[in-house]
Amino acid sequence: MRYLLIRLVLVSMVALLPYIDLSATDADDLAEAFQNIKRSTLDPSTSAIITNFTIDHQDLHLVLDTGRIAFLNPVMIDDMPHVYAAYFEGFGQFSFSPSEKDARERILYYQDRDSVRVQFKKVLLVFSDDIYHRFDGYLKPCPKPFGKRQIKRVKKSWERLIRDDNNYYIFEILRNITEPPEEPYVLVNPQTGDWSKSFYYIYDPLVSEEVRLLKSTVRGPNFAQYLKTLCSYTCIATDSGQHCGELAEPQVRVRHYTIDASMSDYGDFECAVGAQFEVLKGPGQLLWMYIHQDAEIDSITSPEHKNVHHIRYEKDKNKSEMMYVILDNPMEVGDKFSLNFYYSAPLFWFSDRDLVGNLGSSWYPMYIDPCRSTYEITYEIPHFDDLKLVSTGKLVSSEKNGRRSIEKWEVTDPEYLVTFEFEEIKK
Repeated sequence: MRYLLIRLVLVSMVALLPYIDLSATDADDLAEAFQNIKRSTLDPSTSAIITNFTIDHQDLHLVLDTGRIAFLNPVMIDDMPHVYAAYFEGFGQFSFSPSEKDARERILYYQDRDSVRVQFKKVLLVFSDDIYHRFDGYLKPCPKPFGKRQIKRVKKSWERLIRDDNNYYIFEILRNITEPPEEPYVLVNPQTGDWSKSFYYIYDPLVSEEVRLLKSTVRGPNFAQYLKTLCSYTCIATDSGQHCGELAEPQVRVRHYTIDASMSDYGDFECAVGAQFEVLKGPGQLLWMYIHQDAEIDSITSPEHKNVHHIRYEKDKNKSEMMYVILDNPMEVGDKFSLNFYYSAPLFWFSDRDLVGNLGSSWYPMYIDPCRSTYEITYEIPHFDDLKLVSTGKLVSSEKNGRRSIEKWEVTDPEYLVTFEFEEIKK
């Protein structure tokens, strides 16, 4: 009877978790969900005693021997609360032994052994819904809940994941909630003291190399902190020859680009890019893309989506090519849609008489998994007597309008990437 009472108390405690009241059926709500996950905080009212809880995941063995645990505030998506993270203090063990030979050798290169074993007193956990539900049955009421000290510790731990405007981990947490794969998402950060000795195990079935081990470290004269990848691999080698994880597949394919690029006399460009997509894997609502780190985006629109949100760095010192796009509604396999990007970027500059390129690898917006596409490109540039524009594709037409030249190029045989440059005219 006493066990039944404890069980009922625990179920009530979990059921009554406070949550962020969102119904993320459109881009506005998903963008708000993203920001709320980014601002994650610990909820001390969920504190509980936990003993003998284990997580055995790909090449990971985690044991929470005994201690206190509390969950971070859940996010509400599609009328369902999702608890995606927890914080534990007590005694536990972390063991990571890569099944992939190259991964073992890479760890051996950085460490004194080809595996990692840590005895910890604190750990930050991030997980999918199915792992969260496994806690049920292992929790008991806690006479002394977590307080301000633990709230601050969780805040610092979370800030390390998102430092320098790093939105990647938040984006992947949201993707694994809204696009749940067969295998659960897991992030484990055992903490033994100094942050610079902290490990991060990540299993993300929505990326091509789903297993990763990182270690926090410092470098440079200013002791900058960053996460260094010790190993990253896909779990392929099994006795059956089958993939033991769910390898990432592209969500979308870009079929065709229409690019209008207008260059000023100083090398700055105003660009309007239309991209025609086809959905390969539903729901296809969250897109990971690249765009030039110096690009200033004016807007992104779509005929099929009323609202389109994009998330990038917030401070210039943290510039990155990463861009995360949230669409207004989920789509099914075979659906087609377009995105129109309007932005400016300094793609060239003058050095004495030389015109120096600054195109980078993504002077126009690209999906994270490049594919072959066809292109229609219009370049409007200053007219140079001693320089000519050379582009991927075939020149269709060229006309001079005063001190300006307008050139139209096309790529009819699909290419992964188009680029252009200025060459000296030989006389």
